[in-house]
Amino acid sequence: MEVYRAIESEHIYHRSNSSVRQPSVPWNLLRSGVRKLNFDGARNLADGSASYGGVSRDSHGMWIAGFSKYISKCSTLEAEFWAVYEGLTCAQRLNVESIVVESDNLIVVHALQNSGGRRPHSSLFDSICGLLRCWWNVEFCHVFREGNRIANAMTSLSHHNSFDPRIYMYPHDEVLSILHEDSCG
Repeated sequence: MEVYRAIESEHIYHRSNSSVRQPSVPWNLLRSGVRKLNFDGARNLADGSASYGGVSRDSHGMWIAGFSKYISKCSTLEAEFWAVYEGLTCAQRLNVESIVVESDNLIVVHALQNSGGRRPHSSLFDSICGLLRCWWNVEFCHVFREGNRIANAMTSLSHHNSFDPRIYMYPHDEVLSILHEDSCG
């Protein structure tokens, strides 16, 4: 877990010292039959509590399902990995065969893209790799924070909830405006 903390500290440093304004990121249509999973993990710096959330949408950007969960104390990277694990597990239960997985955390995306090579040593990451070996067509992509707003909003829904995961078959009121903006491009 020290590896996570060292990487995370460097990532936070670069984020906080960046003065570059990132562009608006519109929703991109996918090939028919392909799903998209956006996920995010977050950690409250004041008390160390963490949560994650995500959204699965069809090739036209229509809501399939969302999820969020409060997970107590852990690093941001661990919360991100919990989010991708939950999202892939949900997609597997829905028999998704082809999926594009997006995150605004470049470190997580690189780790997932290189899951066959050098990778973090954790049972959670090994479980994600196990899911990937059983699967389909998965593409991991980095997206700017603006392109991941809906996952960030889902993550914030879980911060003061119980430890039980919440599954949303319909968009929560808090994310409706983001969903609409994404559909307009």
